[in-house]
Amino acid sequence: MTPDSIRLPAKNSVNLSVGISHVSPPLTDGSVSLLINFETCADPLDWTRGVHGIRIVFPHPQSPSRRRLSATYLPDVCTDQGWTKDECLESLMRKAGYDPSSSRGSKEGGWRSVQGLKVERYRALKGRISHDGYVEAVSELGKLN
Repeated sequence: MTPDSIRLPAKNSVNLSVGISHVSPPLTDGSVSLLINFETCADPLDWTRGVHGIRIVFPHPQSPSRRRLSATYLPDVCTDQGWTKDECLESLMRKAGYDPSSSRGSKEGGWRSVQGLKVERYRALKGRISHDGYVEAVSELGKLN
């Protein structure tokens, strides 16, 4: 893919071409997060906002035999959004494709009413990398396979 051919999704599934030819790939850089120390949480709230990223996995409540849903947030997402742990878990469920507010009529409602919810926490080491550094890293990783 060339920088001139990047396509961004728009509302109503219309694709717009956005040219960024004024930016040369060797001059661009980006941030990377190396995800480490994955641990299964004994309790869905057994993680610290701003310290741990979380990944959730759960069976779709309307059709548990059909598929499992999953989503993840990096450690800074919940704090950047100003969410509580409960709000973060519910947002992750929406990100995965299920709206937990549809179960609010039950005794506990929200994310607490979803059976089979598994939460995994992890940490992230953040850094920056140049385009050339990225290309070199990908090349080295390719040699490992």
